[in-house]
Amino acid sequence: MDFSNPTSQNSFPPIPGYSPPISREPSSPRSSYFKIWVSRGRRNPSILLRSLNGQIIPCIQLVRSFVETDENVIKVLKRSKWLLSFNPDLRMQPNIALLRDHNVPDSRIAHLIIKQPGSLLLKTESLKETVESVEKLGFKPESGLFTIAIHTLCSMSKSTWEAELKLLKELGWSEEEIFSAFKRMPILLACSENKMKEGMNFFVGMPH
Repeated sequence: MDFSNPTSQNSFPPIPGYSPPISREPSSPRSSYFKIWVSRGRRNPSILLRSLNGQIIPCIQLVRSFVETDENVIKVLKRSKWLLSFNPDLRMQPNIALLRDHNVPDSRIAHLIIKQPGSLLLKTESLKETVESVEKLGFKPESGLFTIAIHTLCSMSKSTWEAELKLLKELGWSEEEIFSAFKRMPILLACSENKMKEGMNFFVGMPH
């Protein structure tokens, strides 16, 4: 069966792998897709009511068009429990278009899909605000750090972001130093409070 053909006339669409020949191949990608789909359905039964040809398969195909391999698709599906819940035409496609409009290369979009697929499930207006914030901080869209910064900001709430800034200031950092460090290593602000304090204590205590 052709993975790229969502209009297959088989009794069950090709990707989830429900037909007996596929189910007898437990290690096949389609079997893995099916297991993930059912697993997500146990936790969120509404997923099982989604149209296979209208939503589930197009979603998987869209992801695969960026991440290129079945192995990466499976990583993405395991990383985001909500991915199959959203119609790709209403969330992922508009968000991908937004990133492209801001000159983010497809290779960096692929990286974001693999590392932080939830970023592309945000409301487009929310993602737009994040992208614009990252641009204002001086990140270049073609840089790998651009999507890492998006990933970092999308993974924390506004209150968490503000708490991290407050902590660093309490540890003696100026605002200029914080944003300079964030530009070099965006994941800095994704560290927990304890990890930041431990790191600061370690480096401050090192002999000069």
